[in-house]
Amino acid sequence: MKKNYLYSLIAGISTSVIGSFIYDLWKSKPFLSTLGEIVKAIWNFIALILNYEVKVWWFLMAIFILIGIIYLILKFNAEVNSIPKFTDYKEDRFKNWRWTWDWKLNKRTNKWNVTDLTPYCPKCETILLDNSTMFDSIYECPNCDFSTGRYNQPSENIRHIEALIIDKSNKI
Repeated sequence: MKKNYLYSLIAGISTSVIGSFIYDLWKSKPFLSTLGEIVKAIWNFIALILNYEVKVWWFLMAIFILIGIIYLILKFNAEVNSIPKFTDYKEDRFKNWRWTWDWKLNKRTNKWNVTDLTPYCPKCETILLDNSTMFDSIYECPNCDFSTGRYNQPSENIRHIEALIIDKSNKI
């Protein structure tokens, strides 16, 4: 990336010098006099800006405005970046199953919600596949064939687990 920038800079400068040389040759002017005039004009503009008379109250007003803007930015960032302590709570065991999850802020309601709730097999700690139906929560382990559901071991209801997580996070 830096090489491309350097090549572009070199190409721009060399094109300006060559263009100035051709223009000067065509107009029968001294060598690179046009480029010298451009550099003088830029220097005069910079000198004009640096020699401009600034009133003290303009300077003070600019400082107060700058302080106000910095204060607002810092206050806004503090509110946006204030992540509650309970969001570090991302793993626990409920009824002998290990569960992991993440937290996401719902900006509309300004409440934190549990997301990506993932159960692990109680036998081999592999992530369980969710094959739930409308009427039954069914989880199956692709590794050891552990299965839950209506006729197997009792299953965990995700809504109940979320309620336990939120209850426990409120106590942190």
